[in-house]
Order: sequence, then structure tokens, then C-alpha cells
Amino acid sequence: MRPSSHPRLAVLAILVSALAAATLPAAAFTLRSPQVALVRAPLQAVLDSTGGGINVLTDQLDAPEFSGASLPSFDYVAYLLRSDGSSIGLYDTQAAGTPTPFMVFPPVPAAGWVAALHFTRFGQLSVALYDQDFVFQGVTVYPGFDVRHFGFYVQGPQGIGYQQDARNGGRPQVLMYAGTGSRTDEWFECFESAPYDPATSTFAGSVVNLAPVLSTPVRVQSWGRLKALYR
Repeated sequence: MRPSSHPRLAVLAILVSALAAATLPAAAFTLRSPQVALVRAPLQAVLDSTGGGINVLTDQLDAPEFSGASLPSFDYVAYLLRSDGSSIGLYDTQAAGTPTPFMVFPPVPAAGWVAALHFTRFGQLSVALYDQDFVFQGVTVYPGFDVRHFGFYVQGPQGIGYQQDARNGGRPQVLMYAGTGSRTDEWFECFESAPYDPATSTFAGSVVNLAPVLSTPVRVQSWGRLKALYR
């Protein structure tokens, strides 16, 4: 569940630092009300392994979407903490009908994949993907991406689930938590690929750590720092 040392990390660090000079973190979110019932132990163990400070039963955010458009561009590093073989990506939360999926992580069986996400307010998303051994998988450029309104989806054998409960018939399929301590400004997206059931759902099958690349003097997020967090 952590990146190992690899020379290709230096390549990714250069790529991420060169993509853009500014990052826009998600707007402040309130807590979900009511909080979603789930089988606590599996997800609690995953998030505790990243530094703790999050209670999976009480710290769920009311976060139907991300939004950012005031800067020309911004960047995130997405790290696949856990994978159940589902594909994970982004979609336009304002789309009518079935939204177009913008895949970030393919349906891989292994955790440890990394994606460098570069957004521009002119309507483009670029995804530079590395596998669990930090072997470069290529760059996918998605035009027509609405950076003002986007969320995560998870897609597995039993269908697709969206960050917006309303698109799932009112069922939660994605839970989001804010990082604490050294992970302030980071987010954890936790996915339930099977239809939600309060008696069996864990939201621990696939978990993504989303870390902004910041260029302010207050805090600089680098790939080296992100790597160190998983040692």
C-alpha cells in the first residue's frame, strides 16, 4: 500500500512540477447529514494507515462535486491506495442524462498506481498514468472537460456509481474525507462498487488519496513528500 523507491519517481516529479504553477483545492465542505452507515473496520484501517485523525463514521463530507475555475490551471496527484479491480474516473456533475466518463485509473487489480492530473479552465484534463512499479503508462488528454463541476465515479461488474447520490437513485457510492495533520489540503475518495447496502458496504474496496500540487510559500506539495507519507 505504499510506493517503493524507484528512479521513475524523479521523472514523475519533473512532470508534475512542469504541468502548472497553480493549484486550486476544493471548496470547503460541510459534513454529511445524516452520516452514511457502513461496516466500519475495513475503511477505518485503511485511513488509519495514512496517519489517522479521521473517523469514518462521523467525518464524511457533503461533497457532491469539486469546482474550480478561477485559475488558468491546477494539478493533483492521485494515488490508488486500494483497488478492487474497478475503474475510477471523473465526470461532469452538471451533465444531463448519463455523463461521459473520463477514466483516470483503469480496472487494475493492484494498488499503488499513480495519476498526475492537470486541469485547465479552458476545458481540458490531462492524465499521466504510472503503474504500481512506477512504469509510465502514457498520457491521456480529454478535451471538453468542465473544470467548474466534476466528481468521481467508480465502475465495476455491477455497474457505475457516482459521487452524487442523486445519480445513484439516492444511494451513496462514493464517500469523501478531508485529510488531517500533515495531510491537510488532501482528500480521500472511498468507493463502493457494489450497490450500497448499510449491512455490507465498506467503501474500502477502492480508495484514492488526492493531493494538490501547491506552489504557495505556505506549503509545497511535491512527489517526494507524497512518497514519504507512504513509507
